[in-house]
Amino acid sequence: MASFCCPMKTLILCVDRDDDVGTKGGVATPVIGRRRNLEAAMALGLADPEDSDTNALLAAVKMYDDELKAGVGAEQVEVATVTGHPKLGLQADRKLAAEIEQVLAAVHPDEVILVSDGAEDEQVLPLLTSRAKLGHVHRSIVKQAPRLEGAYYVITRLLDDEKQAKRFVLPVAIVLLLWGVAYLLNLASYAAGATLAILGGWLLVHAMKWEDRVGGFFRDLGKGVRAGKLGLLANVLMLGLLVAGVLIGLRVVNDHVPPPAVLITYPTLLVTAIFLQAFLPYLVGALLVRTAGGLLDSWAREGRAGVGHWTAAFLTIALGFIGSVLLDASVERLEGVKLLSVVTLPRIVQFAGGLAVLLAGIVIARYVRSSSKVRA
Repeated sequence: MASFCCPMKTLILCVDRDDDVGTKGGVATPVIGRRRNLEAAMALGLADPEDSDTNALLAAVKMYDDELKAGVGAEQVEVATVTGHPKLGLQADRKLAAEIEQVLAAVHPDEVILVSDGAEDEQVLPLLTSRAKLGHVHRSIVKQAPRLEGAYYVITRLLDDEKQAKRFVLPVAIVLLLWGVAYLLNLASYAAGATLAILGGWLLVHAMKWEDRVGGFFRDLGKGVRAGKLGLLANVLMLGLLVAGVLIGLRVVNDHVPPPAVLITYPTLLVTAIFLQAFLPYLVGALLVRTAGGLLDSWAREGRAGVGHWTAAFLTIALGFIGSVLLDASVERLEGVKLLSVVTLPRIVQFAGGLAVLLAGIVIARYVRSSSKVRA
């Protein structure tokens, strides 16, 4: 009894996930048959000669011709093109799935050979393998730049994916912006340290799984600013000033301590005084920013500023005047300057001015409180 084996039918399927064939070439899809695919390639090539999907279409037609030359009958092979949507994502996959179903129903292939112009189009593989047997994947890439399509796809995917863009692209963008500003301001020597700090902070956040906490902090900060909560923004600025003050203080100490200096040979009290002398302006600035933020926030919410904010402002200014005098004098005295040379008239005036600001703050606070009781 003779047995007959049915010949295998192969479908050569070209995929254009962003629908350049339809949007640029004006071709209705799906495209089934050699003649129609060749016309589609010509239409797309004339509309955009640089589009890589034209190469993929011609590659699919060539594979079809090669099958015929190899002795495969015309009834055993077919070529078709399916397209997605320019916006990619879910819309593209839904349209691709529908067109794949339409082509499979018309051709009834035993296996499918996928032809694409890069990794983006190959995202159709799960949709295809769930509906037909995949025999081979052919990627058609311009020979002059064999990795261009894949690299372009990776970059565009990172930019399109909001989560991945914030995770990987944002640190690189900040570093590049930092270097650009540093060169414009002739501060390139600081850019390297700032770059290491940014990358170190980024690695720390991801290593400790703090992404949600950091993201929540910045979201709350944005909401606070939009809602008029200036106190929250003032806290952030205060923190930045304090960090800058610590860094500047350490640098000043490093410049003052002669190498190879250690605390055993260089008095610890003097090192501390030098650090506080450099840190004090940033401390006063940070406290004033915090006070101003709370004052404006209270004014915006209640229509008036509390006595505590004004008192804090006067105390902070007094601290700046008095602390500066005491620290300057202490550093000179610890460095061996005579006491009479340390106590100068300008410092006495500055110290008295600080005391006057302090007393003025106390008097104003008491006056406001007493006025409030009388009105009540």
